[in-house]
This record gives sequence, C-alpha cells and structure tokens, in this order.
Amino acid sequence: MRQTKVSGYALLGLLSGGSKHGYELHQAYNDPVGLGQVWRLGLSQLYAELKQLETEGLVEFTFHAQELRPAKKMFKLTPAGRAAFKQWIETPAHGVRELRVEFMVRYYFAERTSKKAVGVLMERQRESLRKELATLTTLPTISESHNFERLVRTFRISQLRAALDWLEGGQKLFTPR
Repeated sequence: MRQTKVSGYALLGLLSGGSKHGYELHQAYNDPVGLGQVWRLGLSQLYAELKQLETEGLVEFTFHAQELRPAKKMFKLTPAGRAAFKQWIETPAHGVRELRVEFMVRYYFAERTSKKAVGVLMERQRESLRKELATLTTLPTISESHNFERLVRTFRISQLRAALDWLEGGQKLFTPR
C-alpha cells in the first residue's frame, strides 16, 4: 500500500465535516482564500486520489439519487480515515521544504478542528525543526576544500533558523482567538 499524499490527507480533512460529492470537494480544495492559496488539485487528480483513498479503506461512497440527473457519488470518511487524518494533523512536516505545503495544509485543518490541535501541531513542528537544526549544527566541520558541502549545510541551517523564527515570532498569528 502506498503512503497517502498530502492531497489525500487534505481530502480526508475536507470530508471530516461530513459527506461531499466530488465537485464540492474540488471547489473547497481550490478555494482561493482557503487551501487554494497553497495547493491546487485538478478534477481528474482529485477523483484518482479519492479512488486510492477508497482502496486504502479511508473513504467510502454512496450514490445519492437526483431528479433528472445521474446519481451523485457522495464520499465520506471511514473510521480508519478519521483516525489516519487525526494522526496526520498532529505530525509535523519534516524540514523547511515540507513546511511550505504540508505544514500549511495541516495548520489549515488544525485551526478548523480545535485550539488544542493548533497547539499540538505548533509545538511538534517547532520541536521537529529544533531537532533538525541541532543535528546539522553538531555535524563535524567541513573541510575548506568542500565548498559545495559547506554551502548546502549553511543554507539548510539558515533556512531552519528562519523557519523557527517565523514559527516562534509569529505565534500570535497562529494562535486562534
């Protein structure tokens, strides 16, 4: 079984509020003032992701009859889908690269879940970045002749420090009122 992608977890999050059909999910996913600010998902990609989530036992569907139109597939979370989403939302993104999308998507749903979920995510994210920074800053010194290696390491360290400053300094922005 493949590991569920961020897009799949986002779909689980959108379904955590109740059953939705594919086009509703597509609109919510691509909302320009919501998730659409960080991630977009095409309709065919969305349906492929829903199929995979169904195969994994995380979502299921029923048909909803409509007058004069074909029946709609209504998707909903299974108990396994609800549990997988809850675990994912509390797991920090790894490194700065994942912070831009994965953390933002997790935060989007944590904020809609509870103040506790936001607090758990924020603390775990800061701790994850602190650990990664500590690992990089305690590595052996790089030889003068290894410019590329030094450049990469100093870049990663400066990114991690900036991300931590952003998380710690912007705590007021992230704390729900």
